[in-house]
Amino acid sequence: MLLAVFAGWVFAIAEPLLCKDRWGSPRLSIFAILRNNGLWTTAALIAPGVIGVAVAFATMQLRLVDLGFAAADIGWIGALSNVVTYTIIAPLTSAILARMAPQRGLIWGCAVLAIGFGALAIIDRYIGVRVSAVGSVGFVFAALAVQHVTFTNWFLGLARPGKAGTDVTFLTSVMSAFALVGFAPSGFIAARLGYGVTLIVPGLGYALSAVLAATFLRQSDTAAPEEELMIERTN
Repeated sequence: MLLAVFAGWVFAIAEPLLCKDRWGSPRLSIFAILRNNGLWTTAALIAPGVIGVAVAFATMQLRLVDLGFAAADIGWIGALSNVVTYTIIAPLTSAILARMAPQRGLIWGCAVLAIGFGALAIIDRYIGVRVSAVGSVGFVFAALAVQHVTFTNWFLGLARPGKAGTDVTFLTSVMSAFALVGFAPSGFIAARLGYGVTLIVPGLGYALSAVLAATFLRQSDTAAPEEELMIERTN
């Protein structure tokens, strides 16, 4: 409820580049976002990956609890995983993405995460359950770091000139909403199907996001020459 109240205020804030007078009337309507097909397409293609990794994130600590890890140990495992991934994995991802277009980075990022979770689900059966549980915590945090950098890079590349604040805020909020969708059934999935399935779900989700992003890129590449041709004919 608190998030809903504060998120609603974004529509009452004028974009800095559009209105320099801080007391000026807002110039952006929610209908402008609703009419932007690019934002909704992006939201749809990231949904599977975000929902999937949310399932894994919500259950990784529960698995440690069920295996008898002490609360302090669980805290240290999560803290160290978080620090290592966001000081190493995130900057490394950023350096790699700087060498490619944002949307291609999105495709490759989702593809790598899909393969990684698939490999983790397979390895999970052949190593000690406690080792696997600790390793899955580190990998989930690493996936979140890659997702954060990759998706934000794509959001910034997609944002309309002068409306980056609103567009990125909208997409980030939608991503958080999808995460809640994944959190909700995570406990039921783990209880009914086992913790191993919670590592398969994000792999399938990222694979679907990669396919959707690749399809969207192919359509964009096909449409671009047609638009250029129409402009030439008009001129």
